[in-house]
Amino acid sequence: MNFKILSIAAIVVLLANVIHAGDFAGKYDGNNLSIEVTADGAGYSGIIHLGQKQFPLKARDEAGGLRGTFTNDGGEFDFAITRQADGLAFQTAGKSYAVRKAGSDNPFDQEAARAGNAGGAAGGAAGGAIGGGATGGGAVRPAATGGGGGGAVGSMVDYAVVTTTEAGRSLSVFKKVNSVQGAFESVLPDLAAYFDARPKITGAYEDTKTHASGMASFTAKFKDRPIKGFVSCRLNDKGASVAVIYCLADAPPTEWGKLTIPADAKAGPPEVKLQLYEFPDNTGSIGIAEGWRTNAQSGMGAYMITGPAGEELSMGVSYSVVTPNSQAVQLQLQMEANARQWHMPAPNRMQMLVAPFTDPEHALSTLVPQLSAMSQSNGGPAVKIDNLVTVQKLPAWLPGGRAALLSYGVTKTTRQGQQHLRALARVEIDPVLNDSWMVMSNQAAAPDDVFDASLPAMVAMSTSVRENPKVIQEKTRENIDASNKRFAAQQQSHKELMAAYDSYNAAQRHNSVVRSRSNDDFIETIRGVRTVEDTRTGEKTSVDLGHVDHIVDNLNRADPGRFRQIPLRDESDPLPR
Repeated sequence: MNFKILSIAAIVVLLANVIHAGDFAGKYDGNNLSIEVTADGAGYSGIIHLGQKQFPLKARDEAGGLRGTFTNDGGEFDFAITRQADGLAFQTAGKSYAVRKAGSDNPFDQEAARAGNAGGAAGGAAGGAIGGGATGGGAVRPAATGGGGGGAVGSMVDYAVVTTTEAGRSLSVFKKVNSVQGAFESVLPDLAAYFDARPKITGAYEDTKTHASGMASFTAKFKDRPIKGFVSCRLNDKGASVAVIYCLADAPPTEWGKLTIPADAKAGPPEVKLQLYEFPDNTGSIGIAEGWRTNAQSGMGAYMITGPAGEELSMGVSYSVVTPNSQAVQLQLQMEANARQWHMPAPNRMQMLVAPFTDPEHALSTLVPQLSAMSQSNGGPAVKIDNLVTVQKLPAWLPGGRAALLSYGVTKTTRQGQQHLRALARVEIDPVLNDSWMVMSNQAAAPDDVFDASLPAMVAMSTSVRENPKVIQEKTRENIDASNKRFAAQQQSHKELMAAYDSYNAAQRHNSVVRSRSNDDFIETIRGVRTVEDTRTGEKTSVDLGHVDHIVDNLNRADPGRFRQIPLRDESDPLPR
């Protein structure tokens, strides 16, 4: 069976890495004013429409906004554009003009636009055309209205609305802070005013290598409706670009996808060209990105695709795990106890993973140290994880199972040194028997500095898998038959092993008794006495070893068989019956 990284994986990472506060491309309308902004290489170009006049513009990202010039009759004039809660604030010559993104039919946006345009119209009437008059309309402050993710902005007037849907909203803002923690701490009070109450943080992550980016997940309520969301930030030398994305708690994954990239964005995620790779056993195929390699022989079971910069896409990885109270563990403990009792070398430990059936996050944290030890014993690297966070609980594929999307860091240590990677994985645990279970995982991992750039390729490849159901069904049947034969052989081998072990134990016990009895004979000779017992009364006395035979024979002449010798070997180490 083949498992794929769900699209939610791409969604979650994009929350942290794709939404940028500086994406200003689009068309914006105001009172007698409209602005068209187009991405142009590293900057922007566009046109300002004022009535029937047009003014070409050029701009660049700066401090969470745009700064540039527009031309009029051969002259250049400075301007700045900043994101506001529901559009842009266009500023020039000390004046500000409010505009909103065109083409929106969301009730919340329409309500906000009416309020904003009213202010803009009043300011425009007083201020006149660009370059003259008094100050125009200010920043837009939406009213407390709108469904499915709208809300009173309050202190969030500086936040830009990137995308709004019926189920949620994505916002962006620039914060003048110098740390990920500072960015989160500055956003939380804003969110407390935005939602019904202060949101509850359910997990947090920071890039442990560069400390330049991070993500936190939260839950909250809007008008008593539960929501889930994420706050992500990216630091630069001037501060932090912060994205806030939230959605109704019961919304399907497709709604999160709508919030990931602005609906009017002309450029989607980077296009990844894939080359078809067919598994040699005809179980299916997968697309491989340029520069990536795999020697996978089958789409069934585990296989890995490696990237040009040390990336690793692991598909269909699974492990069998037994619980601490399982029969296998109890057998191992009994064998070790027997060895200690008879002063024998401890038997080799069976190579098995042991952990209670809990949830994917705790299962991974318990199993990774054991997997690391197994890896090192086979000459592989030591593996350690950090910043393990449950990003999202997911539906399990099998009955009784538990699944989640996990984010974490991975440190691999070899003789050549250490390497740290970021990883995103879908992990599912499923019960098998009363005392065993299985963990299945699909993992996308890459070195910290290339993870963001490599993720689209890893997601594209993981979602390109195609299976050949007929061949898989046939091979599954073959695998089951082979598995049954292996199980029967293992059972027979286990019986033979236990019989041999019992025989070995018996021989060792016998040899131990023989050695002890020999030692007893030596000790008795040194002492020079032996015990004689009156079998009728049970009374015992010590008799000189050199005369014990003569003494016992004389005593038994009067009453045959009443007295007997007890050698020290029979007294201290009797032979087992």
